[in-house]
Amino acid sequence: MSKIDMVREKALKILSDCTENNGYSNLALDFGLKDAKLSSVDKAFISEIVYGTLRYLGTIDTIIGHFSKVKDNKISTFIKNILRMGVYQIIYMRVPASAACNESVNLAKRYGHTASAGFVNGLLRNVSNKSNDVNLESLKDRYSFPEWLINKWKFKFGEAFAIELMEALNERPETCLRVNTLKMDISTFEKEMNEEKVSIEKGKFLPEAYYLKGVSIDSLQTFKKGYFYVQDESSMIVAKVVDPKENGKIVDICEAPGGKTSQMASIIKNTGQSLAGDLH
Repeated sequence: MSKIDMVREKALKILSDCTENNGYSNLALDFGLKDAKLSSVDKAFISEIVYGTLRYLGTIDTIIGHFSKVKDNKISTFIKNILRMGVYQIIYMRVPASAACNESVNLAKRYGHTASAGFVNGLLRNVSNKSNDVNLESLKDRYSFPEWLINKWKFKFGEAFAIELMEALNERPETCLRVNTLKMDISTFEKEMNEEKVSIEKGKFLPEAYYLKGVSIDSLQTFKKGYFYVQDESSMIVAKVVDPKENGKIVDICEAPGGKTSQMASIIKNTGQSLAGDLH
């Protein structure tokens, strides 16, 4: 198989772990990519397919259902996820339809049979040419959130705000960094990032938060040296609100993957005691 086939195949296996085994997407990705001999670009492509397909799963399944002449329960797990990945690439990633279709067909041949490959090819080409024919008028189908949650938001906040909320939640998150203040101060961090020719933008709420622009984290010496931690700014605010005190005790009972725990340890300057755990 070609390199790009291997990348999509890895995405397929991780996605199937999430949809069929109730795997947590971040853990499934970490495990799936841990020992993979892939470039940072390939890993980013896999992550985009997995997270994006899961984010729009309801919408994607509606699109597949519109074009499929085969009942959903008659489609095998792998073929269903190959279709989902293909739809996501065509509609949301703007991958050329020819590439998305051809690579999806190759996967279908490996994880299905000749008829499966023909089914995948025909459906994805219809998606490419006729996606505007699909009725996505309902909020559930358009934004891919469960109907009970949409109704709850509409009741509590009104429909206009509910729509704004769903649109915001479906946006691709920016890469946010938290400076490891145990190793350096803010000005030194900015100087180090400048020396690595990295474009950063100050956070919206916290001085130790920065947004990274257009570079792979894995390639940065500042990352390898532990000068920053990848953590969403909203998560950082939680640790600030907790306001732990030096020489005190911290118990975090839902800590994975450890951002807030390590941040609170930084706030109390590695004094006191921290106990952290998670089911996964």
